[in-house]
Amino acid sequence: MSRPKKTTESDQVLASVGSLVPDSTKVVVKDTPEAAPIINSLQGKEISLNLKKESYFGVGSIWLTPDNYWCVIPDDLTLSDYEIIGKAISSETLTLGKVYIAPIEKASNVLEKYWLLIERNGFDNKKAKTDFSMLIKRGVDSGWTALEIVNYCLDKENKGKRRKELIRLLEQVAKNYEGPLRLYEPPDEAQGIKKVTINPDGSIKAVTNSGTEVAKPVAEPAPPKDFVKGNKTASEAVNDIFS
Repeated sequence: MSRPKKTTESDQVLASVGSLVPDSTKVVVKDTPEAAPIINSLQGKEISLNLKKESYFGVGSIWLTPDNYWCVIPDDLTLSDYEIIGKAISSETLTLGKVYIAPIEKASNVLEKYWLLIERNGFDNKKAKTDFSMLIKRGVDSGWTALEIVNYCLDKENKGKRRKELIRLLEQVAKNYEGPLRLYEPPDEAQGIKKVTINPDGSIKAVTNSGTEVAKPVAEPAPPKDFVKGNKTASEAVNDIFS
């Protein structure tokens, strides 16, 4: 005889949400007993945006983005707002809890795959030259940028055999790289953002769940401190190295 499945908090919330689609022939208001289950099941819960499905989600005073991906559901929303949140949880646009779901899944074996190509003989084999050449031309592989892969190999070599010629070639590719430094930037925050306001001058004012105001200008992510741009295109650098 099998044991009954343990009901999780997510299951309970989803069950409440699923039973609360209002009858189109009547009006349900927030302060009625019919509205209580969905409101009670959602108020005060942490929710996170599933960045694989959507980049933004907004309802009431909530505004979730790739940087501000989670919040605590406040108690000042309308019944319609709670229903929208409930449906978003059902469709997996939102998930319960503070969970960072990256927009792109990085394959765990990619970095080592490229390192193994050059670990023993550097670029003295046709496959290593071909695969690295294609990587630089594409710019990405399975969620990793070419620069992240090259820097990983460079770090491994500097910690290992420290072959001067291999280090020189990897550094040349890195310094002449013209693609994205990374495909997304994981946020580094102590608490979720409840509401974000973008001012006319482009600056941002964010209010956290604890009521703290955070102001910051809009800016592109800065490259690493040791990043030096070369005077050749990536294709020219690849041709010089692998020809």
